[in-house]
Amino acid sequence: MDKGNNAISYSPKALIVANNDSGTVNMALDDYTGSFPMVSISLSDAEAIKANSTAHSTGSYTYYTGTVQVTDSLISQVVSDNPEMSSFSSWGVPGSLMMKPEITAPGGDIYSLFGTNKTSTGTSGGSDQYESMSGTSMAAPHIAGLTGTLAQYLREKNISVSGHTTRQLVQSLLMSTAVPMHEGSASGPYYPILRQGAGLVNVNRAIHASSFLFMNSDATISWADGKVKAELGDKPERSGNYTWSFDICNTASRAQTYNLSTDLFTQDRYEADGSAFMSESTTPLNWAVNYSTGSTVTVPAGGSQTVTVTISIPSDTSAFDALYPSGAYVEGYTFVESQTTGSDGAKLDVRHSIPILGFYGSWTDPSMFDNMSYIDGLYGANRTAYSGNPDTNYMTYQTGGSTKRVQGNPYLIETPFPEDRMAMKSSDYVSSFTYNLIRFAGATGFAVSKLDTRGRVASVLQHTITGTNVLGLWYYSSGAAWQNTATSTYTVNKTLASYGLTAGDRFRIGFYAIPEYNAMQVNSDLTAAGAGQLTVGTFKNLLLRNTLGKGAMIGYDFTVDDQAPEIIGAYRRGNAVT
Repeated sequence: MDKGNNAISYSPKALIVANNDSGTVNMALDDYTGSFPMVSISLSDAEAIKANSTAHSTGSYTYYTGTVQVTDSLISQVVSDNPEMSSFSSWGVPGSLMMKPEITAPGGDIYSLFGTNKTSTGTSGGSDQYESMSGTSMAAPHIAGLTGTLAQYLREKNISVSGHTTRQLVQSLLMSTAVPMHEGSASGPYYPILRQGAGLVNVNRAIHASSFLFMNSDATISWADGKVKAELGDKPERSGNYTWSFDICNTASRAQTYNLSTDLFTQDRYEADGSAFMSESTTPLNWAVNYSTGSTVTVPAGGSQTVTVTISIPSDTSAFDALYPSGAYVEGYTFVESQTTGSDGAKLDVRHSIPILGFYGSWTDPSMFDNMSYIDGLYGANRTAYSGNPDTNYMTYQTGGSTKRVQGNPYLIETPFPEDRMAMKSSDYVSSFTYNLIRFAGATGFAVSKLDTRGRVASVLQHTITGTNVLGLWYYSSGAAWQNTATSTYTVNKTLASYGLTAGDRFRIGFYAIPEYNAMQVNSDLTAAGAGQLTVGTFKNLLLRNTLGKGAMIGYDFTVDDQAPEIIGAYRRGNAVT
């Protein structure tokens, strides 16, 4: 709009606005006052025009002249040998730790109808012309169209599998024949599963498949819908195996022998700078993968064979834990590739792949809250808070008529933070919790719990749910800014005595943010609409399980000591209170 208005005094026939970065320009012409037409082009198109023009100079300015042939038809179309993910494409995963997105389709610079629709009085919206557009509005109809095409193909060729619907067959083929994409080049690292899911849809491969893959219930809750993916959940103990299984159903008229292989990777470590929150590329994860059938499996004509996949966590993970102290995504693809050929020497089947997503560690080890807190600042941390609010994520209390913040030892900064040596008096008030969420929460809640000698929750003295489906921060790339950055406060204003706590009791007080995944586990429900939320009762059950990582709360452990100074944070050496 501004560029158009600035050009009015030059009386141009038309104005072409070139982007100064890769991607597309989203022009808004609401306040445009000129009458000449305006269009936008990509940076690559502008550079191509510039390279084929003649440069001229006048003063300190350089301009270009030349001719461009414009036609009313599409002359050619160039498709990259190594497709790229659009920069504006959203990342997964949701708080349920399920694989989203599940599949990738072309959605950038798609030349398509602009989207008019018929009404009782004519048409509305868009125009009746073709335009180049980008976004989910392009990728989603692409998948819908291919789904219809594949369903039609299966019906016309009379392809069926006993016990499976057309919907299941289509879902299976679209996901298993999608092509995993690599960043930069075909030999580069994989794009994360969190971005591409099963990979780039390829209906040509789907219609040439002579087998189907069907997941079993130990692989994904979507197994009954035909979706091909392995969702492994988290691994709080950081040891043992991830195990899941699938069936290969051979629809060819002869037996086929398949090779099995798996590529595992995790995402590169990254340094948050306030504008980017996830590294793009991935690094190989050289963990052992074994198959119940060995590395090959023969499936008879018209028959099926079950394969169980076991991913083994190494016995020594100290180096990996040092790199990823809050856990890491386990991502990858299991490939199923036929080695059987026909009379023409070509393989009888296409290569199938199964996307894998799990989490090494507890899903609540990574913090639900912003990456800075009041105590972090006191102890010298110098990180950029995503919300822009480094003075956040703390508890206030009242003692001796004064309101203060928890900071550990009230007299000096100790290293490390004396989290196991803090005390409060039974007459002290818990005032409030101030926080900024970085992750979305299925539920938030407040609780006071009594601890046993091992520091585990033995009983829950008071608990309440403060919210469900609570939004965390999210980054809006087009606006280059974090959203939902406001600081929130939960008010308590109760004494320790009101919870029944007496001298010598060890207790935990905290404000919790629970991801949907953890709520689904305690609810024993992975499918219902409200499965990712907590009730007061299920919140208590979750606390008593003692499975939540420290990232799920702003919380502190104390001992009740009525001889403590009138400032929180006194700690014990033997029987003496210092």
